[in-house]
Amino acid sequence: MPINNRPRSFSIIDAHCWHHCCAVLLIVTASVAAAQQGTQVASSGETAIALGSDSSGVRVTISTHEVQNGTPNKPVIPKHSACTMSRHPCSIVDVIAVSFKGKALFVPRSAFCDLADVNTASLKPGVHGWALTLVGGDASESYGLTIEFDAEHISRRTFTDGESGQKLQETNYYQAVD
Repeated sequence: MPINNRPRSFSIIDAHCWHHCCAVLLIVTASVAAAQQGTQVASSGETAIALGSDSSGVRVTISTHEVQNGTPNKPVIPKHSACTMSRHPCSIVDVIAVSFKGKALFVPRSAFCDLADVNTASLKPGVHGWALTLVGGDASESYGLTIEFDAEHISRRTFTDGESGQKLQETNYYQAVD
């Protein structure tokens, strides 16, 4: 209750401010939900995700191209490709580039050369740096891949089954010291 013990009534200005606050809250909520789901990865071209600015943060760029693999009714498995056959045309990952504060990190080809049909990518702070999580394929061909790295190098790649979440493969990368 106000000091004069009269109930305060809402004015048109109060209602207008409330309307804008609700709109801002909805936008923020939608942004948080999108970040948790990840960024949609283009089937052909480049997809970039970042934490912080280019000069002070982490940036990951995923380059892909499409490969014709028939149609859902007449699939054609391309030779020497990692196509999951969950998408027509198939989308192959060519390069994953990682930079920290504008400096490029070496990303071993073994971290990405067997990836295809990536649906989403998300970048989050990890235990000892950051974690890039890719989700790809569909149904029985679905998978998850997490690439962990710090400011100096890629440290681990963990490949999981998309349906069960079971870890299928883990590769640790070590930095050679001269």
